[in-house]
Amino acid sequence: MLSKRQEQILNILQSGGWKTGKEIASLLGVTSRTVRNDINDIRSFDPELIESSVRNGYRYRSKGNLCEISYHQDLPQTGKDRRKYILLKLLTDEKTLNLMQLSNDLYVSSNTIDNDLSEIRRELKEYPDLKLLRRNGMIYLSGSEQSKRHLYKEMLAYETAGNFLNLNELSKMYDHFDLLKIKGILETVFEEYTYKIREEVFPVLMIHIGVALDRMLKKNLVQSVQYDIDRVKREKEYEISKKFYESVSKQLQIEYNENECILLAVLLIGRRSGNMRDPEELKLDFDLNDLINEIIERICVNYEIDFSEDENLKVGLSLHITNLIGRIHQNVKIENVFLKEIKRTYPLVFEMAVFVGKIIEEKGLHVSEEELGFLALHLGAAYDRLNLNHYYHAVLIQPSNIGLANLCRNKIVDHFSERLVVDATLQYFEKGQIKSLDPDLILTTVPLQHDLLIPTIQISMFVNENDEFKVFKALNRLDRDRLREGFSKRLKGMIKDEFYYTDLKFTTRKDVLSFLCEDMMKKGVVNTDFLASVLDREQLSTTSFSLGFAVPHPLHCVAISSTISIALLKEPIPWGEHEVKIIFLLAVNHQDQDAFKLFLDWLSEVSTHPELLAKIYETKNAQEFVDLVTKEQEDL
Repeated sequence: MLSKRQEQILNILQSGGWKTGKEIASLLGVTSRTVRNDINDIRSFDPELIESSVRNGYRYRSKGNLCEISYHQDLPQTGKDRRKYILLKLLTDEKTLNLMQLSNDLYVSSNTIDNDLSEIRRELKEYPDLKLLRRNGMIYLSGSEQSKRHLYKEMLAYETAGNFLNLNELSKMYDHFDLLKIKGILETVFEEYTYKIREEVFPVLMIHIGVALDRMLKKNLVQSVQYDIDRVKREKEYEISKKFYESVSKQLQIEYNENECILLAVLLIGRRSGNMRDPEELKLDFDLNDLINEIIERICVNYEIDFSEDENLKVGLSLHITNLIGRIHQNVKIENVFLKEIKRTYPLVFEMAVFVGKIIEEKGLHVSEEELGFLALHLGAAYDRLNLNHYYHAVLIQPSNIGLANLCRNKIVDHFSERLVVDATLQYFEKGQIKSLDPDLILTTVPLQHDLLIPTIQISMFVNENDEFKVFKALNRLDRDRLREGFSKRLKGMIKDEFYYTDLKFTTRKDVLSFLCEDMMKKGVVNTDFLASVLDREQLSTTSFSLGFAVPHPLHCVAISSTISIALLKEPIPWGEHEVKIIFLLAVNHQDQDAFKLFLDWLSEVSTHPELLAKIYETKNAQEFVDLVTKEQEDL
């Protein structure tokens, strides 16, 4: 079983490219020797997973099987692993466990087992009706079948982290049936009822069905449900659910009951594609259209992003909020397998989702972090649509006949339509004409030399894969240049030595935030309520990332003077589900909202280059940081 640190090492290596042991050690706050030992341990599970080089360091090989590493080890080695082992035994294989036998099986003392049981009881407080009971040297888990399944699914989701969307990997979790064949049965039933469901919903749906079937095979049936059964039975989803379980029960020779059908039907109802409930049925204390308009208006005010013309976003938000209300009424908890990836890759979009969630909560509706992730998908799509106007402009130079020129141009447009516009196709290069067109990029099918400061890429007239790669690389370079220019112009003035801290030693998130915010307040950068606002934002969704950094900030741009406070900690501290060594505290005023967006965009780029974070950790002052970031952006 991999340790948490070993999982972090894999996470760092999976971002791509070579990483030196020193870079990884710096990110994790350990020695290079510890990193070597951890990598050797990982290789003991799969020798092909990590490639090493004396010169370059380490690199991840995608053909390794992470799922088998994390799940199919014989004996747990840590307290956390033992607790998971005990719970899974009680949830799957055994009704009761003999404590003496458990101690012998795990090669630990009875005192160690007692400590593990105390910790399990503390963890189970999140499930009010689940109790770990002890009697006559035996332990067992009491509580409702629904709560046990909820716990099972959460543990399974954690176990399959990184493979959650891979149904082939997910199917390996179930020894007694083929999950892919079960999915085929479900799809056949959907076709029979002409029922449409979004593709991205299937992994979560199959997690639910896999857990349910696994429990049924062990004779654990749901005995009661907390839903309006008569109402659910009137829905098409109930007929589908019943038909599905009829087919599956014949294949697997299992028993099912009506409660199982109800649970699956409720899950499908909560995830309807295109479902719009009757507003009268929702019994809202507010007008839904007014709420959508308020959301769009407040996004514009707070982020200067205008979605007012995006009808697709309005429909999408209306659909999602309507279904959110339905899920709340029927007590359906939604699961979002995209959440971590959204938070890591699209921090700006997720921040908008948090902001939107707060507006919705003002209407008396609770919005979970999982729901925020789905809202971010709507906002991210809208943001992409809005940025379609922000193309790079190119000129194509091709001295050939019109037919071939059109073929070349059309291929470029087809492959890069979301990022590039070809403003003109010319037979020859003429400096004055090119300057008047002012392109960001020149594409040419013939060798071309000139003294204009415009990137120039030579491609073949048939635009093969190598040509596509060259254009793609040039567009990425333009992205980085634009980001670096924005960083230099807007952000470096917000990073000052007086708010640059190294070798800080704190043990909690609140302590370090109190220190940073108080220093800002003393120097007149923020008001006295700034810390409270930052902590309120953390309560909505933690701002830490798996690569060891956090970006705390208030929900609104309320700073007196825009500043980025940077803290490099001597030892990593727990911050939500991650450990953090680098903190970027953002204090931005209303006039500098675009700087807030720019920083998060920069951060999204940095998060794919953990080696840069390792170098940032070695900097000693603000100037070194700015010099490093500017230089590294040029080299990426």
